[in-house]
Parts: sequence; C-alpha cells; structure tokens
Amino acid sequence: IGAWNSSYSNNPNFDFYIFLQDECLIGNNDFVSKYIFELSKATVGMTGESINYKWAKKWENLVFSELNYIVGYNRLKKPVYRIQYYLSLMKKWGIEHGDNGLHLRSLIWGFKREILEKIIPFPIGKTKEECIAAEIAVSKKVEQLGFKVTQIDENPFNNISHLEWNLDGHNKVIQ
Repeated sequence: IGAWNSSYSNNPNFDFYIFLQDECLIGNNDFVSKYIFELSKATVGMTGESINYKWAKKWENLVFSELNYIVGYNRLKKPVYRIQYYLSLMKKWGIEHGDNGLHLRSLIWGFKREILEKIIPFPIGKTKEECIAAEIAVSKKVEQLGFKVTQIDENPFNNISHLEWNLDGHNKVIQ
C-alpha cells in the first residue's frame, strides 16, 4: 500500500488508477476497460477483484467471532484482541469504522482520481495485523465519503487473480 501512495503522488494526473500486488496474474486482457466502466459510475469510489465477505458482520458481532483472536499483549500483559486493535487503529488514523468490517482485499484496487485526492495518503501498517487494518480502513474511508466499494465482477478474481488466493475468493491456496 505504501508503494501505491508513492505511485499516485508521483503520477497524480490520471483519471483512473489500478493498483496490483506483484503476485497478481492478468486473466482478462480487457480488465482496464471494465475497471474504467465501473469507476465511471457516480456512486462507485473503489473497485477490485475480491471483497472479503467474512467481515460483513456488525463490529459488535465480529468481537464474538473466530476472526477476533489475540494479536498481542499490552504493557500490563493483558491480551489485545484483533477487532478492538483494528478499531483503535482506524480511530488513530481518523477513519470512521462504519457498521461492519466488509472491505475490498488489498490485492487489486481501482480508484478514480477524485477519490484518491480525498483519501491519500493510505494508512500503512508495519505488521500483518496493521496491514489488514489499513486494508479495511481504506474501504471504510471511501464509504465515509459516501461512495460504494464494489467487486468488479460477481465472481472474484474473474479478471485478475492472485497467487495466494483460490479463485472462489473464500480461502487462500493451501501450500
């Protein structure tokens, strides 16, 4: 995500941006026109290949889910749980967390310039957990601006796949 901050900052004059992780594989050579079409919709602020639907629950329900594991310990040696940690990071970054944790995975992100102008710089994590919180936070910031976060096709990874993910978008590839 940090490299994407730099890419936009050094090239701020394009109408549309598509950011991809280096482990991505292009499966549909017409993906650029599909992204431009989706991002040209007035209500859409961000699109990509895979929305993480496991996080579509209200935050108060996520607290009691399998997603809320211990991510560390505080100075008093008390456990710090994932959901509370993510919410605290979003608060620190000045981003409203919204009603739920639904978000676009940061494998492939597409934006129109007018959105990037309002949300850059992206929050950047130093650890795996901070990076996931940043991924969620970007989707929430787009929603906070009143725009939709969409999945480009009904099926995940229909245009661009990622080496770590099964094409169904539900699970990572088992290695």
